[in-house]
Amino acid sequence: MIGWIVAPCTRHRESELADQSNWDAHLEALSAADPSGEGFEVVRVGNPFTGWGEHVMVSPDLAHVVEALRERLENYPLLNEDDYSARQWELACESWDVSRSERVRMCEYVGVSPINALLSIGRLPDRLRSYLESEH
Repeated sequence: MIGWIVAPCTRHRESELADQSNWDAHLEALSAADPSGEGFEVVRVGNPFTGWGEHVMVSPDLAHVVEALRERLENYPLLNEDDYSARQWELACESWDVSRSERVRMCEYVGVSPINALLSIGRLPDRLRSYLESEH
């Protein structure tokens, strides 16, 4: 792997949604450029703070892909907005799948009427949805 370069996205056990989304998106970009997968390799290392970490080593033949990914990330922090939004929504749904008393507590925390939120089906009040989509 002499001369190989490190791709711009990494992940670890504590990675947040944006990092997880970018990790998958950058692997998709590398796979699209090199379907055989011979030009890149995921390297997993132990880390005393996060348990483990992963990065991708990339062949110089795919340097143009790495550079394009870096440029995209310099201009905007997400490689795939749709994927990130889907992950946020999934987290919100998981967060809302709790007892009624916990739902009331969440509503009160963000200043939303629990009755309106509990009765809403398919569309949560914006403040509540933002809270649920955050990694609280």
